Amino acid sequence: MYSREILLERVQLAFLRSVGVALAVYASVWVWHHVLSGQDVVPWTIYAGPSILLALITATVMWSVPARDPDSGVRGTLVGIFKGLAVATIIVLVIGFFYRADSYSRGTFLVLIPLAAVVLYVMSLIHVGLLRLFNANADASRRVIVVGNDEHAHRIANALKRQPAYYSVVGYLPQKADGLGSEIEGLDNLGEAADLDAILSEQTVDVVMIAISDAEPEFTQSLMGACMAHGVDWKVVPPMLDLVLDHVEFEYVDGLPLVGQRGSRLVGYNWFLKRTFDFVIASSMLILLSPFLLIAYLSVKLTSRGPAIFEQRRVGLRGRPFTLLKFRTMRVDTSTEIHERATADWILGKEVASSEESSQVHKITNDQRITRVGKVLRATSIDELPQLWNVVRGDMSLVGPRPPIAYEVARYSEWHKRRLDIPPGVTGLWQVSGRNKLTFDEMVDLDIDYMERWTFGLDIEILIKTIPAVVSDRGY
Repeated sequence: MYSREILLERVQLAFLRSVGVALAVYASVWVWHHVLSGQDVVPWTIYAGPSILLALITATVMWSVPARDPDSGVRGTLVGIFKGLAVATIIVLVIGFFYRADSYSRGTFLVLIPLAAVVLYVMSLIHVGLLRLFNANADASRRVIVVGNDEHAHRIANALKRQPAYYSVVGYLPQKADGLGSEIEGLDNLGEAADLDAILSEQTVDVVMIAISDAEPEFTQSLMGACMAHGVDWKVVPPMLDLVLDHVEFEYVDGLPLVGQRGSRLVGYNWFLKRTFDFVIASSMLILLSPFLLIAYLSVKLTSRGPAIFEQRRVGLRGRPFTLLKFRTMRVDTSTEIHERATADWILGKEVASSEESSQVHKITNDQRITRVGKVLRATSIDELPQLWNVVRGDMSLVGPRPPIAYEVARYSEWHKRRLDIPPGVTGLWQVSGRNKLTFDEMVDLDIDYMERWTFGLDIEILIKTIPAVVSDRGY
């Protein structure tokens, strides 16, 4: 129920943002063409398509951006708005680059950005205000008691405080009044779990959320019985959740509840959205960066013997091999033995003495096989740009796990292979989180985390974070 209500809130916010952006587009058209330029005839009709497109893309890009950032307040909210609006505007401009039927004024877009940001912020305030109104109304919200005070109870309480979703938390009941466990900040301690029956008799409660990980089954059943006796809904955190807390999902098949390993979110509509975004952005970047690609190509070709483009077989989605493209940064005919040995130690978590083969880095430092031009290309990550063609072809995505080599996969344990369940990427969550200073297991954890909680907004966030990571010379 809670997750459906959160989804409903997101749909409502997306609708408000779509309407707000469309209104902002037409307001900016009027301001630029009529107020600032003094035109008597304002070209309303030609902006109908861009306004709808920008409204829908903005709502999609900002799908996971909350109306109010509870951690950083107004500043965080405005940053999220500007990021989403900037990305959406860039996408529309890229699409407009290929569409020449109408001519649009640059001035309109200059007015649009700040005006749309203000409108989106106002829409956020309206949404937050409506939610507060609903949550404050006893008839429009549900009164909740959280039973427990361990990690699960804290997570539930904090989630309900951040996003109430029409739930009003009355207080909490620790397993024992004098037992171990910290207080839940911001909530009233109503006694202890054994007092639930008496408390339900005294107070109006709609839902009881039971989150005691080490409770005996009989005790949990007594709490559920008390709820049913008073006509109160109950929800229980399963005891087995301690074993796989962050990697399980619940679903129903013909009414039968199933608990299983959480899978990739890149299916159906999500896959189509990601693939479309990859194709449009990668194609546009290849066109815009073509002069720099030519310079890099000639620099490699004229300064060392061998082809300028390095082709290497990599392992892609579900273990399928493909040919990865890079600008060549090493001398030709170099052996892979050093890299194989260093990679094996990294995957197995071994400590090695050589500074060139540290188990904490995936790439070998001070590698004498790299050419002088290659060092520059690697430091700036320009050597990775030909992979945009891999993205266009569908071998890779802009964001995803880095594609491994076959001899790396041969060293994988079974859980490592889960990172092959989604398309490999040019950049990824682990590159912007720790780059090559992570252990291999930490890298796989981040790849799996990305796969399980993918959103379009997360891809945008990773791409934005990649830029300062490259500029600061923390190469892949």
